[in-house]
Amino acid sequence: MKRRAVAAGLCTTAVIAMSAVAPGSASAGSVSAAGASARGADALKVVSATELAPLVQNSHVAGRDNGQSVGYQGRSVWIFDDTTMQNPDGFISNSGAVTNDLNGSDGIDVTSDNPFTIHPGGTPQEIIPRTAAETAFEATHARSTGCTAQTDPLCGSQFAAWPGPVVADPARHRILFTYGKLCRGSDPGTPCASDFVGQPLGMGVLALDMRTHAETRLTVPASQKPLDSVEGPDPTLLFTPAQAFGGGGAMVINGMFYGYGNCVNIRCAVGRVPVAHLMDRSQWRYYTGEANGAPQWSADDTKATLVMDGGAAGESVAWNPAMHAYLDIFMDGITSNAVYETAPTPWGPWTAKQPMFTGAPPASLWDYACFAHPEYQQKGGLVQYLTYFHPGDSQLYLEKVTFSGGPAYRNALVPRSGG
Repeated sequence: MKRRAVAAGLCTTAVIAMSAVAPGSASAGSVSAAGASARGADALKVVSATELAPLVQNSHVAGRDNGQSVGYQGRSVWIFDDTTMQNPDGFISNSGAVTNDLNGSDGIDVTSDNPFTIHPGGTPQEIIPRTAAETAFEATHARSTGCTAQTDPLCGSQFAAWPGPVVADPARHRILFTYGKLCRGSDPGTPCASDFVGQPLGMGVLALDMRTHAETRLTVPASQKPLDSVEGPDPTLLFTPAQAFGGGGAMVINGMFYGYGNCVNIRCAVGRVPVAHLMDRSQWRYYTGEANGAPQWSADDTKATLVMDGGAAGESVAWNPAMHAYLDIFMDGITSNAVYETAPTPWGPWTAKQPMFTGAPPASLWDYACFAHPEYQQKGGLVQYLTYFHPGDSQLYLEKVTFSGGPAYRNALVPRSGG
């Protein structure tokens, strides 16, 4: 495979998606000013970027996009968005796989047909179940009933769920990922018109129980009013499409779930909540800035400060031990240019983006959905294995990126506990 050239690019608005790596013990909770200054003498830079073979997919998969992952008990669990099937043909809006192949240097095998069993040998299925209300809604508005847009503006409407960032919650034996719920399939100008992708309805969270293999859409507490959806109140929706804290990226740090969202153009805010109470909106707090050098948090999401840029269909953020910083990786929109930035805390301040590599030449669209997979990283995080989606052949390409040096956080402390 050819070696990609390093190139810069321009940011565009998009959904952020982040992989999760929890920082280590409190004893390594900060970096001294002297240590930060010393590392600043050897500036962080990309040494090389090498394209490897695309992911090895299940034999029934013709192509699938997004592709985020998290390590769990010696395995890597992958969650995908739109998945196109072959033999037989088909299409589903989400799927998953699990592999014990944790060596990215010779490619990555994700042939599993579900996120629990490595060698089942079957056809991938959707992993985000529909609620009873959603199933009834689809049946009522199915085109097979003979409806038309004139008799039923929702005629042909169907639900889809696009997974976002994936995080591990080993204390509860589960993996969590956010998803965007949308409806599509009705005629132009109707409530579930497909347009480019469909109509966003809100963000939820799915839990994969790694012991029982149950796939559960989490719900908000009974004391909280459910958000409205086209089929009626939906208790599985945590945030509106505009809020979507966690749909714009997520990671878990010392028991706290950090979710990025509330995006305006290419800039997004960050909120946090104890992961044990993830669906309780009353326990969320949103970063509003600093006072006397200390981070400030509010229960009012409208006061949240925009802190981070988004990438084309997603980005990933994880603690990088070798850099002693949070590393953010994404694909710039309409450029096929993969870039990175760093920060001492999840809320920043983030450095200016720097180039890593340029993806495959565009067909009708540019490459997008560039994600890091920290469970594959080597040399403490200086060697990263990234994937990105190429619309030309609907494959997820694998890229090995090697860094040297570290960010120059002079006179800065790095509160790994989350502040």
